[in-house]
Amino acid sequence: MIRTYIAEALIPGLRMNGVPDRQATMVASDVEIRLRAILSRWNDVSFRRTLLTLGHEEAANHKPANVDLDIRSLVVVAIRNSALEEICSTQEAAEAYGLPHPIPLDAHMLKITRAASRYFARFDLQKEARKVDPPHNDEDPFAALPIKYPATWAAFEALASNPGIETRYPARPTGSVLSISDVDSPEAPPTHAKSSDIMSGMDPRLGQSLREALRDHVINQAPEFYTPSFKHLTRHPGKLMGVLEFLFHHGIAFVTNNYYLSNGHVIQRNPLLRPIHKQSELAGAIAEAVTNAVGVHRESLLRSMRRMMMIL
Repeated sequence: MIRTYIAEALIPGLRMNGVPDRQATMVASDVEIRLRAILSRWNDVSFRRTLLTLGHEEAANHKPANVDLDIRSLVVVAIRNSALEEICSTQEAAEAYGLPHPIPLDAHMLKITRAASRYFARFDLQKEARKVDPPHNDEDPFAALPIKYPATWAAFEALASNPGIETRYPARPTGSVLSISDVDSPEAPPTHAKSSDIMSGMDPRLGQSLREALRDHVINQAPEFYTPSFKHLTRHPGKLMGVLEFLFHHGIAFVTNNYYLSNGHVIQRNPLLRPIHKQSELAGAIAEAVTNAVGVHRESLLRSMRRMMMIL
């Protein structure tokens, strides 16, 4: 199933959109590992739903709308959030993949994700999962997440268990906490040597602006850290969870237009708002989010909106 998708859909689609054979193969290899890592655990319902929650706010607005949300989220977490991002985002990331410049795939990304959703919707994934060999642990991008970031994993687990509901649960001890004094995170690949604020969504490093923002939130004892959506912070699951674990360690909530996440208390909007694509949409999106949010989520969004107005 996975190899057929790679050989008959993904690689031909990449080639058709101008991706050279070598880079198409590199992207395909990364996607295959991510698909195997998730699909081999498909029948571990708790793990699967917790992990796929990272893709829900993006996948909820993907088509075909009649395809199960878990399948659309699989496409986001395993295919969209992969080396596919690297070859089409920044000059630095493209060069790391041996390209002279990024390949503009934005106009074709919806076609790629829709085709993948239709493909995997054809299968009984519970049955097919029994045939999927998991990747080795040193290749698996998801295996260590519950261990390294237990407080954050518990927050996403609470979201997955109670969609559209405010949930309180016992706070968890935090695990691996990022050091914002270092340019690179421990997971940073050696090919990404420079530090830039214009970074690929799959770059695991903390850029200068993000490090300073995290440091300022800790120093000023801010109650929440706001970003419009998960993808606006990063598409890298380890980086996302690492930042949240850091915030939880310092008693700071993580807030998007769709979510309020703290250690022991989570809220998610139902239905989820579409994540913005352009910076020009930000003011309108947060205003809409405030209008329909409730409780501490609304209060956090209001404070974030006031901070943005002061900056502007």
